[in-house]
Amino acid sequence: MSRILKRPMFMKGGSAGGIMHMANPRKNYQEGTQLEDFMQKNPLMGEDYQRNLNLYRMAGGQDEAQLRNDALSNLLIQGGLNLVSGTGAGKGTLGSIAESFKDPAKTAMAEYSKMKGGDRELRLASLKNTLEQDAARKKAAAELQAKMVGKSYESGTPQSQTKDYVNSLSDLASKAVTQSQRAGAQKTLDVAYQVFPQIEQGFRSGVGITIAPTSNKEELREWVQGQAENTRFIDPISRKWKMVMTNPETGKKDIILIDQNTLTVPE
Repeated sequence: MSRILKRPMFMKGGSAGGIMHMANPRKNYQEGTQLEDFMQKNPLMGEDYQRNLNLYRMAGGQDEAQLRNDALSNLLIQGGLNLVSGTGAGKGTLGSIAESFKDPAKTAMAEYSKMKGGDRELRLASLKNTLEQDAARKKAAAELQAKMVGKSYESGTPQSQTKDYVNSLSDLASKAVTQSQRAGAQKTLDVAYQVFPQIEQGFRSGVGITIAPTSNKEELREWVQGQAENTRFIDPISRKWKMVMTNPETGKKDIILIDQNTLTVPE
């Protein structure tokens, strides 16, 4: 028997030989679901999906790990109380344990099944939202590209500089070699399309273009700490120009909103 079970057709993953060589390849689900595989191959959508899922869970007050721990705790507590109170007395040690945990186990399984169903709905909602965000992002980029293609600007104008800047990002994305490089370049390009007016305003005001490579406020605060004093940058979250300044009270670098027309500190 042990020799039989060592044959390729009984092994986890890989390809089967012999009589099974014509069978369809295994999906190797132990290494992740199709959704997880897709998100790994599309890192930008993967980030959106996880962010949406976290928001849905916070909005619903759902902590999957905590819910699982609560179900297990209730099972142990209720089963233990039944055992102490004499449930299953006269059926022997194993019989008493089985009888004491019978109903609590049913309750725990029902709670776990409900939990899985609820989380499945959250995942589906998150996936739907992610796909809609990706479609909106691509639509906005396509519309902006269509506007840019048919226009020619005088060299050196803010419009021309903005077009050249975005085209350079597009070239980087198309020439990226590795998957991670391609994902990073595409993410930068997508953000550039979203803050296109702010980039143009930067060239109009003679300010170097710096777009904070962040997607939430926590990342933005961390990124700011490594920037030089008085650095002006575009915040992709609010789509506004801001500046790095040290807070005299804390001694740490802080963020201030600057005038969106002149890109200077308001008086």
